[in-house]
Amino acid sequence: MLSAFAAIGINQLLQRESWAREKLLPFAGKTARLAVPPAAFTLSIQADGYVRGGDGAAPDVTIIVPAGSLPEVLRDPAGATSRAEVTGDPEFAKAISYLFAHLRWDVEEDLSKVVGDVAAHRIARFGREAAQVPGRVVESLSRSMAAYLQEERGTVPTPQEVESFNREVDVLRDDVGRLEKRLNRLEPRSEAHGG
Repeated sequence: MLSAFAAIGINQLLQRESWAREKLLPFAGKTARLAVPPAAFTLSIQADGYVRGGDGAAPDVTIIVPAGSLPEVLRDPAGATSRAEVTGDPEFAKAISYLFAHLRWDVEEDLSKVVGDVAAHRIARFGREAAQVPGRVVESLSRSMAAYLQEERGTVPTPQEVESFNREVDVLRDDVGRLEKRLNRLEPRSEAHGG
């Protein structure tokens, strides 16, 4: 069922982009399984460069994007697929990755046909902002954790403490260098008196 819906959406994109269909033509008859856990679908390439939902045939290539990467796939498909686990036909996988990187769905344009230009623009903007939420949450949690570890627990030094420590190490290094030079000047005298 998911494969059939994915095929409809992908064919909508392919209909607008003849270069993308041409890119798929050499792989007519091949099947690809794409998984972004928990979702997965299988697509077969047709002789005209369009796709159809897989019919259960063994895939020629399998691309598995790490679990929990769905927001990233929606925001940056090329970046997400660069970290994917790929098995099977390398040329077919390369063609699919190329399409992920260069084929873009103009959501706003498609929505405008259904709800009008203004509403489509607002919905698309909301979608873009919603896709950024996971990254913002992770960034905020990272800052909060760093502040907690630095200020409350004292486990991680603050940037000021690191800078102060580095200055102290520089002073100590210079002091050791001066002491070493003094000792080197004293060595010839002690050899003369001791020998």
